[in-house]
Amino acid sequence: MLERWLVGAGLAIGVVAAQAGYRSVAPDGTEIVISEGQMRISMPTMGMLRGYDPANDRFWMANTKTRTYWQGTVDEYCQIVKRTQDAMMEQHMARIPPAQRRIMEEHMKGSAPAPAASAPAVKVSIERTDERTTIAGYAVRKVRVLANGQLYEELWLASDPSLVRALDHAKVKQMDRAVRDCVGGEGQARREREMANMPDAYLRSVDPTGQLRKQRLARAVESSPEYASVLREGMALPAQLNALEERDIASAEVAPPAGYRAVAPDEVMGAPAPR
Repeated sequence: MLERWLVGAGLAIGVVAAQAGYRSVAPDGTEIVISEGQMRISMPTMGMLRGYDPANDRFWMANTKTRTYWQGTVDEYCQIVKRTQDAMMEQHMARIPPAQRRIMEEHMKGSAPAPAASAPAVKVSIERTDERTTIAGYAVRKVRVLANGQLYEELWLASDPSLVRALDHAKVKQMDRAVRDCVGGEGQARREREMANMPDAYLRSVDPTGQLRKQRLARAVESSPEYASVLREGMALPAQLNALEERDIASAEVAPPAGYRAVAPDEVMGAPAPR
């Protein structure tokens, strides 16, 4: 998970003003830079960059291969995604013969979710263990996140005050979850609501891999106040970390790259915008 790499420091460039920050490097080359309450994630294997400014509810994404980027608030992103998805659906429907289109439109109206019983709540609890070790020179403690009494995730938390103050990790996680939910759209949310009340036997037939159930569980756990409280206690570090350094970071290192062209979000991700 990306939020588990919220660590790092950067390098001041020339005479550009710099602030104290952190930089981390993972075994796969993923780099995290944090400065002035902002974070940049570099994913070289994917050719993507992503930045978060939780204090202003803004984020950006960039494609290093096409040298393009988009930036804005989470709400703006969700609005753009919805318009794009609606436009793609309209284009698809326009290519369908009228008779077949009427049948599909009636089916879509009939499939609108009716008010139903709320999905069973997921009980999230936190176990703060006494297991401790050191990662990249920082003392960490194992924390177990449980969902309905079952292990959901184990986190190694570094509670060094400077790491905790460097970034609002809980807000970044919240923003990242909101962005992913936007991509899934209303259809995914509807499927999750419907599946929450299905018998187990039927669930196994319609979701044999359990992927949809995992997505619903992740949404419930990671949006819970219990999970947010853990992320406010410390910075979650991966067990394998090549480097974690405290260094001066130039402001440009947590901003969209200079010289990149501003485009729509789907173009950054490599898909042409619908015409």
